[in-house]
Amino acid sequence: HGFMDTSYFLYSEDTDYCFRLGQAGVQIIEVPRSLIIHEDVGSHKTGQVSVLKPIIQYYRSRNRIVFFRRYFGDVRGFVEVVRQLFWTCAWVAVTPLKGSMALEVARYMMLGIIDGMRNRMGKRFAPEASLNTKEHA
Repeated sequence: HGFMDTSYFLYSEDTDYCFRLGQAGVQIIEVPRSLIIHEDVGSHKTGQVSVLKPIIQYYRSRNRIVFFRRYFGDVRGFVEVVRQLFWTCAWVAVTPLKGSMALEVARYMMLGIIDGMRNRMGKRFAPEASLNTKEHA
């Protein structure tokens, strides 16, 4: 049945794969007690998740729009664009509480929305470039 679509780069590739398998008639089984362990999750170990938050939100926003447009058409894709715009505004609204990081997240989300509407896929921002390489070497 093929492989995961690597053009997503981060986030949604597993959703896309399961959706395609379902369309091909393959039964999808959820195992609620299963456990996945990611090795060397440096950002979580060092507390630098906030450094990666803008990039994470970029890929999540972009890939959700692409996924919904790809499988449910432009109308559902547009609904996802509106949803992502709402969350972008929410990040701007929390700027007084979260500081400039919230604006950076909102900026990256807007870039994700634009790229999702343009169907621009692949690796655009490198998460590893956002981390201090000395701390994570």
